Order: sequence, then structure tokens, then C-alpha cells
Amino acid sequence: MSGQKLPIYPLPEREIVVVEQTSALEEHIGVARRHVQALYADAYGQVHGVVSRWIEVEHSIERRIKALHAPGEQLNPGLLYIGVAALSGSVLARGRNIVIRTLLPPTLFVAASSHFLPQTTSNVRAYFAELEEKHAPGLADVHNTAIAHSQMTWARAVDAISNGRRVTVEKTEGVVKKVEETTGLKLGQVLGGGKAAAKKAEVIVAQKVEELAEATKGKAEAVKAEAEPQVKEAEKVVKAEEPVVTKGDAPAPAPVKDDELVKEVKRLV
Repeated sequence: MSGQKLPIYPLPEREIVVVEQTSALEEHIGVARRHVQALYADAYGQVHGVVSRWIEVEHSIERRIKALHAPGEQLNPGLLYIGVAALSGSVLARGRNIVIRTLLPPTLFVAASSHFLPQTTSNVRAYFAELEEKHAPGLADVHNTAIAHSQMTWARAVDAISNGRRVTVEKTEGVVKKVEETTGLKLGQVLGGGKAAAKKAEVIVAQKVEELAEATKGKAEAVKAEAEPQVKEAEKVVKAEEPVVTKGDAPAPAPVKDDELVKEVKRLV
């Protein structure tokens, strides 16, 4: 035995420390895993952002459509008619030159839109004008100038037509007066009398229609008043002919000749 002397009391347990030692492969796997997790989180965030933006675009489009649509106008038949008008333009322009094939369908489309959905078309036009003012002010100025010139041209055309009509009436009256002075014929009275006769005929026809309606109404009331006592007498006769039914023996009621009764009442009326 050795020269060491054993202790009287037991020795305390020694603490065992385990030191982890990672290999190079584990370190590479951990780096790769963390890199993949970061890429996944980045891709998820980008996809979520795209979906959120798309939902916002859908909501903005829905709000814009609701703002452009007039509450009192129905889109279901109106859009159908507008589409039919545009397709009809394409069919009618078939075989024509390139200018007609290009301009006729959109022209009919705009005209049908203004006719079937006037308020909605006005709202859409105002919205496009707002976008034009915001993104292309130069083009908006040119567009406004063209619209102003078109309105001025239309106003001048209307004034020219009114003036031409007035001049034509004046010249016609002058010619009629000259013919009257030369020949002695009363053309002015004849022309004016025709219009007066037409108005008088309309008034007479309306009066005759009212008189006929009143006469018909009075005759119907008189016939009704005359027929009421006879109808009451026929009802009394029918009630008198009905058999009396007792509690002990209840025979089936005799059939009443309704057709003969109705015919008799109609004949009396």
C-alpha cells in the first residue's frame, strides 16, 4: 500500500463539466439554416406587401367606380346597349376606309354612353379631365382650347341657322306682300287661316271627345239604374225557388240554372 492516509470523512463529489465542441460541418449547417430563415422571412414580407397593395388597389377601384356611378342609373341594361352600339359601329364600318373603321365605333360608343348613362358618362369625363390636368397639363390646355372652339363653332352655327330662318321668313313675307299687291290675292290670309283652322279643328275634336265621353258615362249610369230593380227581382225569385232543408232529412239542393239567370240579366241590361 501507498503511504497516503485515507480521510476519516467521505470526500465531496467532484463537479463534472461537459465542454461542447462543434465540428466544422455543424457550424456550416447552422449558418445555412439561419440564412434560409432570413430569406424566407424576407420573401414572406415582400409577398405580404404585394398582397396588401393589391387589396388596396382593389378597394380604391371599387370606391372610384361607386363614386363615378350615378345612383339613379342602372348599369345592367345601359352597358349592354352601349356594347351593342359599339359592335354595331364595327359591323357598319366593315368594308369602308380606314378612317371610318377607326372613328365610327368609338363615336357610337360615346354617343350611346351619353344617351343611356348621361350622368355616369359626365362623371367619367370629369374624372379623366382631372387626371389629364394632374399628369398632362399641356395636353389638358390643348384639350380645353379645342372644346372651347367647338362650343363657339356650334353656337355660331345655331345663330346662323336662326338668322337664316328669320331672313327666310322675312323674305317669304315680302314675296307674299308683293304678290298680293300685284294680283290682289289674299295669300297671307290663306296661309294664316290654314294654321288657325288646324288649331280650331284640334279644339273641336277635343270638345267632341269630351262630350262623347260624358254622354257614354250618363247612358251607362241610366242603364245601370234601370237594371238594378230587375236584378233584385231575379234574386228574390231564385231565393223563393230554393227548397227548404230540414234537420232530419237533408236532401241535396236543386241545381240553380246560373247560365240562364246571367243571360236574362244581361238581356235586361
